[in-house]
Amino acid sequence: MLELNNISVTYDPHTKFKKEALKDLSLKIYEGERVAIVGRIGSGKSTLIEVMSGLLKPTSGEVIIDSLNITKNKVPRKEIVKHISVVFQHPETQFFAETVFDEVAYGAKNIGVEGNKIKDVVLNALTEVGLDESYLDKSPFELSGGEKRRVAIASVIVINPKYLILDEPTSNLDFGGKSSIISYLENRISKGRTLIFVTHNMDEAFLLSERLIAINEGTVVYDSDTLSFFENAELVEKIGLELPFFPKIKKLLKKCYPDFPDCKTFDCIVDYLTRIRKS
Repeated sequence: MLELNNISVTYDPHTKFKKEALKDLSLKIYEGERVAIVGRIGSGKSTLIEVMSGLLKPTSGEVIIDSLNITKNKVPRKEIVKHISVVFQHPETQFFAETVFDEVAYGAKNIGVEGNKIKDVVLNALTEVGLDESYLDKSPFELSGGEKRRVAIASVIVINPKYLILDEPTSNLDFGGKSSIISYLENRISKGRTLIFVTHNMDEAFLLSERLIAINEGTVVYDSDTLSFFENAELVEKIGLELPFFPKIKKLLKKCYPDFPDCKTFDCIVDYLTRIRKS
């Protein structure tokens, strides 16, 4: 379990620029969950994931990961990343290695993987994001946008963290890139791993998460199942967000067809309307 207890973060506390980014925030994320963290710009999302991952020490409160208190104890960074790691927004801009192999292997070497085992763990990580052995000797800088993003994710999951945080995982990708990332996150990368998505894309939050945490002005204003959040259009609008495509179309169809089912895919909508047409 990832546990945050009474977390507050104040920037520039003794100046006129003082800002309370997080205010006495508490939450628990359990092993195996798929959680979306949403909120408008400046709501505190980025600060929250920095605190979660041990990159930022809170002004007050504590972070406990599987009984390991990373706030009070001096835990080495290489130990923290085995528990929880972050794929930051536009991670491919931080590439430095000449080959995909060296880029992905860097994280494995940092946690002590040695010798012949390195190639195996690199291949496993690449397979998990849908890339094969043919990519090992390619330059990461010459790949497509979607492939770069998948290599960036592989360079983190090679460490095999139990909790994986993805900050805007499909940002700046074209439709094909977004679709491939969402597919692999949903069908492969999530298996046996806790995924935490930070996103401003409500369709992404709707499709990928089972639980949703909404942050507004440094506090949690919603923490429950994703579907219920998007059914509360008043709350969604109040905190400056928009309904994703499927809840919008579902709302319209429900007016015409009261028995329209809960579904998350375009195929589901097409199937239902096809049955209606035939009947």
